[in-house]
This record gives sequence, structure tokens and C-alpha cells, in this order.
Amino acid sequence: MPAKPSNKEKKLLKSVHAQGEPGWEEFIYYFEPMIMKVVSWPEYNFTPDIQEDVRQNIYMHLRKAIPRFRGDSSLAYYIKRIAKNECINEIRRQSRSRKHFTFSTQKNPDHEWEEGDYHDPKSMDAAQILMQVEQKAILHEAVTNMNTTCMESISLFYFEHKTYSEMSEQLGISRNTVGSRLSKCLDKLHQELKKLPLFARAE
Repeated sequence: MPAKPSNKEKKLLKSVHAQGEPGWEEFIYYFEPMIMKVVSWPEYNFTPDIQEDVRQNIYMHLRKAIPRFRGDSSLAYYIKRIAKNECINEIRRQSRSRKHFTFSTQKNPDHEWEEGDYHDPKSMDAAQILMQVEQKAILHEAVTNMNTTCMESISLFYFEHKTYSEMSEQLGISRNTVGSRLSKCLDKLHQELKKLPLFARAE
């Protein structure tokens, strides 16, 4: 259970209720750094204009939500949850005009690696979209932390969409070696990701 509101948060709430607009200005000034940290998370890939739109949506949401705040958690936790939901709403809005796909791999019945099913956010709820975004961030970090050979192989094939032939030419190895190397690297990546709760839940 998240902590209860701090003394500072209680004072801000009292100020909002008692002073009206001046209280809101103090309230927003206090929480704006945290809100902007959520909105500007790199994995959301929001432009500055979109960040500003989302920020304004968060503020409008807060004006409606704060009067209903019951104090079951810290105010920071409550506001951060609202901010994340508004970011997810923006992702869902964007998904109506273009599709976002998530890198996914799985083994076929012959125990060979192949690209897995892709998920269109139009068919997903907000929690699934956020999980995809978080998984993508963790995945990129995990690949970056692999040895140079594996990082290069996975990046070329999945992130730069190179063919086996293009990778063979670029790396100076045979196509068969490309496939074998990629399979071994994916096995290593899969074993590392299985240790993480977010990917364990996804499986």
C-alpha cells in the first residue's frame, strides 16, 4: 500500500480547497517537475508539442480528480498514476492513425527462433500498452548490455531490419553463421529476460 499523504501534501491540499486559484498555482508548481519527468520519458517518444498537450490534459484531469482524493495513498503516487494514464491515452490516440509494433521472438515447434506475433494497441487496454512500452525499454537496455557480437547481430536484424544476406556482407560471415549466431544470441537474451518480473509476467 503506498504511503499516506505527507504533511507537505496535506498543506497543499488544504491550500487548494481554501485559496482556489492561488492554491492551485502552488500545487502545480510543487508537482510539475514530477509530472514533466513522466511526460518526457524517452520511451514515449513524445515531441515537445505533444508533451505540452499531455501536460495540460494532466492538469485538467487533476482539477477534477483532486476534490475526490480520499487520502488512501500519497498525493505524489496518486498524481503520478494520473500522469501515466494520460500518457497512455496519448499513445492510444496515436495508435488510431498508425500502428505501433513490439519486437517479439518465440521458438517454433522445431525449436528454432522466429519472429513472434505482433500486437496492435487498438486491441489492447491501457495496462497492456504501458507494459509494452516498459518491456521495450528493458529490452533495448538488455541488448545494449550484451557482448558486442550479440548486440550487433540482434540490432542489425531486429532494429535495423537487415536481411541475412545484408548481415552476411556487413559482418563478413556466411549466411549460415548469421543464423546460428543470431539463434545463440537470442537464447542468451531470452534467458536474461526470463529473470525479470515484467517479462516473466508476460510469458
